[in-house]
Amino acid sequence: MSSSVVLAAIPQIEGILGVDPICEETALAIWVEIEPGEAISGITWFNNDEQSVFPVCLAVSGEYGNPGLLTDAEVVGEQISGNENDWSVLEFGQPITTNDDGLYIIFKLPVNGEFESEGVGSGLGCFQGVGRNHCWLTDDGVSWITFNPGIQVAMAPTMSMDKSEVRVINSMGQPEEGAPNSLTSHNVLNIFPNPFNPITEISFSLENGSFVAAKVYNTRGQLIATLLEEMLPTGPHNIQWHGKDQSGRSVPSGVYLFSLEVDNQVFSQRCTLLK
Repeated sequence: MSSSVVLAAIPQIEGILGVDPICEETALAIWVEIEPGEAISGITWFNNDEQSVFPVCLAVSGEYGNPGLLTDAEVVGEQISGNENDWSVLEFGQPITTNDDGLYIIFKLPVNGEFESEGVGSGLGCFQGVGRNHCWLTDDGVSWITFNPGIQVAMAPTMSMDKSEVRVINSMGQPEEGAPNSLTSHNVLNIFPNPFNPITEISFSLENGSFVAAKVYNTRGQLIATLLEEMLPTGPHNIQWHGKDQSGRSVPSGVYLFSLEVDNQVFSQRCTLLK
C-alpha cells in the first residue's frame, strides 16, 4: 500500500487550540476534502502534551459545514497519545474513503485534560487559516459551533491511492452497502412515505428485546423531538412522526435526521417533510 503525507507546505505553528472545560462529549471535528480515488490511511497532527491521551479518534462522512451526530462517527483510533509540542502520527487500522466531498476527522477530548499552557493539557497546534471554516467544536455530541475561519488546526491526512482494502463511509457515518459494518443486521430501519406530508412511519425489527431511543434532529444537529425511549420486545415495531417538535408545534418543510439507538448502536436515516 502506498501512502504519503507532505508537511513541508504547512505554515509555522502559531499557537495551541485547547478547550476548558471539557465535558464527556467534547470533541473537535476537522474537515478533509476527498478527491475521487483517494483514501485516508492516517493523520499527522501537532500535539501539545504527550501525557494527554485522546480517548478516541473518529471519522464521519457528510456535507461541508455539518459534522452531524457524534454517535454516527466511526472509530479509527483509540487511546491516542502523541509527542510533546511536536508532530505526531496516527495510522488507521484500515484506510477510509467516502463518495461524498469529504470526511470529518474528529478528536474526542479527554475529560480532565483541559488546556493549561504550551505542553500542558490536551490541545492541537494551529496556524492562520485560509478564509474558510475548517474546524468545529461540540460539547454534547449533537450541536456544533464553528471556529473563526482565520484558525486552522494543524492536521494533515495521509493519503493512500490503494483502494483494495478501503472502508467506505457513507453520509452520516453509515457504512456503504458491501463495506464492513459493525452494526448488526437485525435492526432494519425503513421510513415510509419519504418524502412525506403530514405523517411518516418508521419501521424496524428487533432480534432481541432492547432499550430503544427514537429521536428526530434537524440538519444542524439540533434535537427536534424524542419519539420513544423505552424497552421494546423482540419483533417488528412501527413509530409515527407527525412532523411536530417536542412542544407539539409543526416544523417547517425540510430535511430531518431520524436516529434510532438500540443497545448503544445508532442507526440514522434522512427524511424529507414537504408542505
